[in-house]
Amino acid sequence: MALSQKSIEEVTASIPWINEVHFHEELPSTSEEARSLARAGATEGTVVVADCQSGGHGRKGRHWYSPAGVNLHMSVVLRPKVMPPERVPLITLMAGVAVCRGLQPLLGLRHARLKWPNDVQVEGRKLAGVLAEMSTTGNRIDYVVLGIGVNCNHPAGMWPPELAGQVTSLYEITGEVRPREQVIFQVLSHLGAAYNRLLRGETTECMESWKRLAATLGQRVSVRRGHDTLVGIARDIDTTGALVVEREDGTWETVTAGDVSLRPAE
Repeated sequence: MALSQKSIEEVTASIPWINEVHFHEELPSTSEEARSLARAGATEGTVVVADCQSGGHGRKGRHWYSPAGVNLHMSVVLRPKVMPPERVPLITLMAGVAVCRGLQPLLGLRHARLKWPNDVQVEGRKLAGVLAEMSTTGNRIDYVVLGIGVNCNHPAGMWPPELAGQVTSLYEITGEVRPREQVIFQVLSHLGAAYNRLLRGETTECMESWKRLAATLGQRVSVRRGHDTLVGIARDIDTTGALVVEREDGTWETVTAGDVSLRPAE
């Protein structure tokens, strides 16, 4: 089912905080396009959607698999003027919660969970991801571009070899083809409510919501940080959204960036 400018405008018309929609058949990156629009003065609630991306990326510039016709590639312009730059990682956590909650009604009896910092998983396989990138002037945020990717109708068994067994899609989980406009509506509706709570200063609620959905906390993990690997138990997240890990020697360390994977108990 093809996306179009008209179909996306129709489904977002009832979402009050969405102000403008830009649909493209193909883009190098929806986040790149959203940044360009933000620099040109686009208002908060500007949404960029592409049917496929030729250069989509996730954390640390990793390629985001973005074929045409099956998945959702979307970026949203935010302008959180009341938020200091150091709190922007909370937007990633907030968005993860919103995507989880938005997708849950489409998953039947399966449950969406969150892997720190930005993956939405079902039974350990990646269903969606979020990435917040900001531009600042001094201590003021000019804008945040929130990129969201959801694997919607990708057939099982047709993933690239490097992704097989690590990712999944709504279709693979439920056997049902979902209109991508339905996914857009679900995600953006929940995102708006969660974002407003964060702007009102309800950071504790944001963090507690993330913890309730976390697949990472309480688990034995390894965190790869360049040439260094930290092994321990993921105990908590702090007030900035960083992961708190208890090392095997009993000391605790705060992790602001890294690749987290679960490790079997020894």
